[in-house]
Amino acid sequence: KEYDEDVNIYTASLLAGVVTGREDLLRADLVSPRDADVFARVQETKDKRLRYRVYKANADFLYVSLGIFTESALMGETPHAPEGSQDRLTGRGKSYYHFASAYAERLFGRRAAIAEVMEKLSRNFETYTQIMIWMSGEYLNLLERLSSGEVFHIEKEAQERFEDAHKISTWDALLDTY
Repeated sequence: KEYDEDVNIYTASLLAGVVTGREDLLRADLVSPRDADVFARVQETKDKRLRYRVYKANADFLYVSLGIFTESALMGETPHAPEGSQDRLTGRGKSYYHFASAYAERLFGRRAAIAEVMEKLSRNFETYTQIMIWMSGEYLNLLERLSSGEVFHIEKEAQERFEDAHKISTWDALLDTY
C-alpha cells in the first residue's frame, strides 16, 4: 500500500542485530513484560532519548517475539495462546512503536527516517508481523531445525534469564532509591 523498503531494511538490521548480539532484546533496564513497568521507567526520566530507547526496545522485543519466536512462526498457523493475548501483545507493539515514533520526531526532527519507520511499523504492525511469521518458516526453516521440545526449552530458558535479569534490575533500582 505504501513504500516500505525502509521498514524492510530496519527489520533486516534488527534481525541481524539479534543474531550478532548487537541488539539485546532482553535488557531488563529497557524491556519489561508489563505495561506498568514500561510506563514507570519512562515516567521516572525526563530524558527524551531514554524514553525513545525504552519504547523502541519494547516494541522491537514484541515485533521479534511475535514474528519469529511464537508457535505460529514455527507451525504456520494461529498460535495456541490464551484468548486475546495475541491481540493484546499486538496492541502493545503498535502503541510502543507509536510512542517511539513521537520521541524520534522530537529527537531527530519531523523528517527523520527512523520516525517514519516507527510510524509505519505502528500503523501496519499486524502485517509486518505476519510477514515475519511467513519469513521465519520459509527462510529460517526453524520448523525443520527445532523440535517443539527444543523450542519449549529455549523459550523457558530465555524467560528464566529474562526474569532473573529483571529481578536484579529491580533490586538495584530499589537499593539505589533506598
